[in-house]
Amino acid sequence: MTSAVTAPAPNAPLIIWTLQRTGGTNLTAHLVQRSGLPSVPHEPFNGDRNWGYVAQNWQRDRDEAALATSLREICARPTVIKHCVENVPSAVNLALARASVQAGFKHFFLYRRDPLDRLLSLHFAKVTGVWGPGKQPSDAALQASVLPVDSLVAHERRCASELGSVWHLLRELGASSQALAFEDLYQAPSLAVAAERLTALFAYLGWQGGVGDAMALAQDVVGKGNQGTRHKYQEFAGRAELARALEAVPRFTPD
Repeated sequence: MTSAVTAPAPNAPLIIWTLQRTGGTNLTAHLVQRSGLPSVPHEPFNGDRNWGYVAQNWQRDRDEAALATSLREICARPTVIKHCVENVPSAVNLALARASVQAGFKHFFLYRRDPLDRLLSLHFAKVTGVWGPGKQPSDAALQASVLPVDSLVAHERRCASELGSVWHLLRELGASSQALAFEDLYQAPSLAVAAERLTALFAYLGWQGGVGDAMALAQDVVGKGNQGTRHKYQEFAGRAELARALEAVPRFTPD
C-alpha cells in the first residue's frame, strides 16, 4: 500500500507595515516575486486603490462591526500587502492588525531610524509630483519650496505612534513580528550584512520555495533605496530647523 502524499503547506500571507518613502515599494516587489502568493496594488487601502472603500466607509459610518467584517473578508484571501499606516485612520490600522492575525498573516515592519531624509523625500515628492525614478523635477519648484516644519514634525509624531500602536497590539495578540530598518538594508555597509538581515527575514517568513538567495536579493536592493534625487532636497529652506525639531520626536523602536 502506498502512503499518502502530504501537500506542502501554502506560504503564509504577509503584511508589510511601513511608511511612505521608506523603500517599501522596491522591497515589496521582490518579496512578491518570491512569495508564491498573489499580489495586490501597493498601499491598497489608500483612498484611490482597490480597498480604499474600507477607510472611506469607516470615516463615514464609524461602524466597527462593518469595518471588522470588511477586513476579515479581505484577509481571507492570502496575499502580500504593503500598507502605509499614515494613510488611514488609526481604527483601520488596528482592525487590520486583528483581522490579519486571525487569518494567519506574517507581519514585517520596515521603518527608518532617522526620519529626516524620509520627510525631506516626502515633501519633495508632494511638491514636485515625482514619486519614483526616471523623472526630474524643475529646479524652480524646489527653489520656491519652504519646508512646513510644524506639519512635518506633527506628521512624524503620528507616523511613529501608528507604527508603535500596531506593533504593540500584535504583541498583545500573541503574534510575532519582524522589523528591519531602512538604514540596515538600503544603506548596509556591505552586501554580506544586508544578506544576513534578509536571511533572518526569510527564516521568519518560513516560505517554501521561490525564496531564492538572500545575497541575490541584497544585490538588487542595496544602494537602490532612493530615486536619484536626494541631492536636490538637501538644501530645502528650513532643513536645519526641521532636523532640530525632530530631535524631540519619539522614534518607532521595535522591542
